[in-house]
Amino acid sequence: MTTIIPYYRSTNKDFTLVEGDCVSVLNAFDFKFDMIFADPPYFLSNGGISVSNGKVVCVDKGAWDKAPSSEYIDEFNHKWLSACKDKLKDNGTIWISGTHHNIFSVAEQLSELGFKILNVVTWNKTDPPDNVSHRVFKHSAEYIIWAKKSKKAQHRYNYELMRQLNDGKQMTDVWRMPAVSKWEKSCGKHPTQKPLSLLARIIMASTKEGDWVLDPFNGSGTTGVAASLLGRKYLGIDIEKSFLELAAKRREELENKEICQAYKEMVLVDFNGAIQAEQPHHVLVGRIGSDEQWEWFEKSKNYILPISKVLSMPKLLGAEYVLAFLGKDSKKAQLCRISGLKPQVRTREQVAEMASHTSDYKPTRDNTYWLIHLEKPLDETKGKVFNKSLLLSLQEQRGAYWIKKYEEVIKAFE
Repeated sequence: MTTIIPYYRSTNKDFTLVEGDCVSVLNAFDFKFDMIFADPPYFLSNGGISVSNGKVVCVDKGAWDKAPSSEYIDEFNHKWLSACKDKLKDNGTIWISGTHHNIFSVAEQLSELGFKILNVVTWNKTDPPDNVSHRVFKHSAEYIIWAKKSKKAQHRYNYELMRQLNDGKQMTDVWRMPAVSKWEKSCGKHPTQKPLSLLARIIMASTKEGDWVLDPFNGSGTTGVAASLLGRKYLGIDIEKSFLELAAKRREELENKEICQAYKEMVLVDFNGAIQAEQPHHVLVGRIGSDEQWEWFEKSKNYILPISKVLSMPKLLGAEYVLAFLGKDSKKAQLCRISGLKPQVRTREQVAEMASHTSDYKPTRDNTYWLIHLEKPLDETKGKVFNKSLLLSLQEQRGAYWIKKYEEVIKAFE
């Protein structure tokens, strides 16, 4: 066997990167993995256009994402899948992501090679880009085939853990998740980067701590970062040196304990590598401007939000809590769970009439308000995991202010 020289290896040797074509590299050593995740070329670089950050951009990713024919795509998929099968344990499983451009070819080659397809997971993106042609539906999904190497061997599926992460219910094969967040691009950008939360779920579903995970198309190294956070070992292969450099930088980030812990919390992992009992909760953060308004808020168990703010925060209806505080006093705050009642739209006059029965609260901002009914304030937040996704961007001055106030208020409850 040829000696493999790593492009990069972490100090604790849990994360290794190798430069080269995945088929050639895999054929050069004799080792078997517990799980494989592959994000192969989708072959969608055909000169099309999309929207990114509000701008029309070309969808072409690079020469590696272009294919001269369907026969070429089938042959390409057959080669790398065959190499991966040879390096997968008999009870191991493989996950392959794609779109309609390549996923049908992948499924066909899996069947030809004797794999058993277990599920086709639909990743339903909560924030897909607009379709600029206006001639087809907006593309909001990618597909992830989950297959096992052997039809007879018993594969690993951490059913109870997945049920726990799904509020005690069986997890379905439709996963609603956003695309990559800004904080995941702190070391640079990759054209086809996958969100850390997606890879964390895949790894948690089909491996145990200490297992070996392979990604033959390493890219930005998201699979490896997730594996390291979850106590797994990782090998990533990529032919592009610039992508390997990006992945190495992302792994180096984890040497910073604060960054590592922050990322663990993002993927529901505590200090010991165990999964938190609760899912993250979306929290709406709001400031109440006066003592009178605060008094009305406490008595009525209602929270009033201008409709303009609702329109600027499309994820609002996914919130489970309202965290409200008075002015700059982070200690005078209440965290309330949003009740089962649907929020209702009220005009300024209607809200003023309601408020007049309990205080002299007079709303003065927008003409239309969003009235949210709340359950009684929670006494504590200890043990809960809160997701900051509803807050404004860290890059914006207002966003940074709200995040700071959010952290102050949470500390006040601890």
